[in-house]
Amino acid sequence: MKCNVCGRQTMNEEANFCEYCGSSFREHMHQQPVQMPPHDQGNPYNMAPVPPNMAPDGMMYNNPGMAPSEKPTSFLDWLGTYGIMLIPCVGWLVFIVMLFVWGFGNNASTSKKNWARATLIFVGVLLLLVIIYLAMVMPLYMDIYQQMMNGTFDMNNYYNSLNNSIN
Repeated sequence: MKCNVCGRQTMNEEANFCEYCGSSFREHMHQQPVQMPPHDQGNPYNMAPVPPNMAPDGMMYNNPGMAPSEKPTSFLDWLGTYGIMLIPCVGWLVFIVMLFVWGFGNNASTSKKNWARATLIFVGVLLLLVIIYLAMVMPLYMDIYQQMMNGTFDMNNYYNSLNNSIN
């Protein structure tokens, strides 16, 4: 079997990965082979050339020739992100503003940008559901609320009416 990334022959016809460059035989079936410089057949210790989809850290990436330039977001970064909400009084506001900055700015990593956008959508849907719920429930209790504000609400009478409706 011939590798579509490095162009080397493999004796094992049932192999899933190239034994020289590590690329998948199954994923790269539709791609054209990449021209690699010929290696010295006489030298048994000659290493295989580095395929274009191998990053300096040894990881293989799906886009040949393109290794991600950003490092992953660390645990402490995520902890600090959620720690923003613990700031008294304004933490939630700072968190929402930072979601917009991370989601639509140019300085955040791709993973943090996607997370911020998904979180904004999630918060927006929850806010919409709370508004709909309050619009449906508030008219039911508006009379009781006004009686409480006026000081004319009779708590005992209210409890008795609840007990009578249950029994």
